[in-house]
Amino acid sequence: MVVRLDRRHHGRRHSDWNSWISREETTNGLHTNPAYTKQHGYCFDVPAIGEAKPIALVDMGCFSHEAIAVDPATGIVYESEDSTPSGF
Repeated sequence: MVVRLDRRHHGRRHSDWNSWISREETTNGLHTNPAYTKQHGYCFDVPAIGEAKPIALVDMGCFSHEAIAVDPATGIVYESEDSTPSGF
């Protein structure tokens, strides 16, 4: 998986477990248009070094991801979204 900063992979955040969390800032895909072959709007855990398969972290939800923060004491990941209107 190549991580790049563009419309689909909005950003990366270095995790406390030596990887990057790449986030898609779009929900285009099967939920919005049956012509798509994949759903977008997921996060991916990408090793800091080496190659990785693009496996979506579906438990983190499917929405327009803006940012995440990891609590180093608990390992809990907090997420924010980037859409108008916003709100979970």
